[in-house]
Amino acid sequence: MTTPSPMRLFTPAPDQHPGAPRLAFAAHPDAVEDLYDLPADVLDRAVEILRGLVWGDFAGQALHQHGELDLRGCRKLYLRGGDGGWRMVYTERPASRQSSYTREVFLLAAGPRLDLEVYRRAAARLDAMKAAPGPTPARARAARATSPNLPTRHAQPHPAPSTPAPGTRASSAPHR
Repeated sequence: MTTPSPMRLFTPAPDQHPGAPRLAFAAHPDAVEDLYDLPADVLDRAVEILRGLVWGDFAGQALHQHGELDLRGCRKLYLRGGDGGWRMVYTERPASRQSSYTREVFLLAAGPRLDLEVYRRAAARLDAMKAAPGPTPARARAARATSPNLPTRHAQPHPAPSTPAPGTRASSAPHR
């Protein structure tokens, strides 16, 4: 019996950036720390796999809900499989507005598969992201912003205009 391939080839959307990756890449800050915690040989493999992923060479295996771990919409990648090994969990999502790409790979977690640890981390991070308030709408940010044309709260007071000494005439020349 053959084992199913951990990655499947797919046909991506037409190439919008010839000679460039097909997807942008982003990662949860803790997922970056996860990568640094991987053994050196596993980290090398992870970088190689992430490169292929953003270039559109393959996609990971789809994940589902497993007990309390809801990873629907996420995918897993095998980093080293023979020993139960190491995994990465990611999702594809719309890229940020600042990106020239329409979609991005978002790495949620990387780590040991033992006791479903990497999946627990990914699910916890997804839950935290869903619970966090979204970005402040542009209108609210604009309403809270201070106009650069208004004086600041701690502006230096302007000196009072000098008054001419008694018995002298004020100059008609403009004050500069």
